[in-house]
Amino acid sequence: MPRYIVDGFVFHVNITKGKPPMIYLRCLEYKRLGCHARAVMPSEGSIQDIKLNKPHNHPPDFAAEEKIIFMRELKEVMTKQPNVAPRTVYATLSEMYPNAARETPFDSIRHKLNRWRRQVARLPWLRFSDLVSCCLGIFKFIRNPSTGDLLITQEQVYRFVQIVKEKKLWKCYKAACAAKCYTNNGKVVLRMGLHNHDIPRRYINEKRKEGKVFKQKLT
Repeated sequence: MPRYIVDGFVFHVNITKGKPPMIYLRCLEYKRLGCHARAVMPSEGSIQDIKLNKPHNHPPDFAAEEKIIFMRELKEVMTKQPNVAPRTVYATLSEMYPNAARETPFDSIRHKLNRWRRQVARLPWLRFSDLVSCCLGIFKFIRNPSTGDLLITQEQVYRFVQIVKEKKLWKCYKAACAAKCYTNNGKVVLRMGLHNHDIPRRYINEKRKEGKVFKQKLT
């Protein structure tokens, strides 16, 4: 289920209806804090088109975006590499998302990590160096002579923009999407923004059939 972050507040999709279709959003803290904040946006719109209908009953959480991505990546690694100790996975990703890790201690999510781990069949033993490579190192690219190679990570496609303070800035290849990431020395050091679209599997598969997708160590 897609989530949208506006000024430190997290919304999730409640329902889509109407003509033209509109997406109705509800605050993520609806159950935990009883927040009745609502928002609406066109089904083909972007995060900039979100309009708030009801106010929140709690302060914004400006680390919310990083925490969502942090938890998503923890789940991805635990389900793909269940033989790696949860504490090792947590420690590795904490270096990428220090703010999220600070507000989400290991002991508070230990049960979730173990539950995700049990949901999949056990795989052959994995070295710690393999985990680092899985989380940070090897990426795929799409060859594009006209606009430059595109970066593929976590099944999303990014376009190189510029170098900022010795880090490479990549933005989602879809102009209406605000997701972006930074890389440095072959590692994704920061992810920002959630994608407002589905995983572009068809686009990637088309490029793969054309022989334009290749693996390379990111430098």
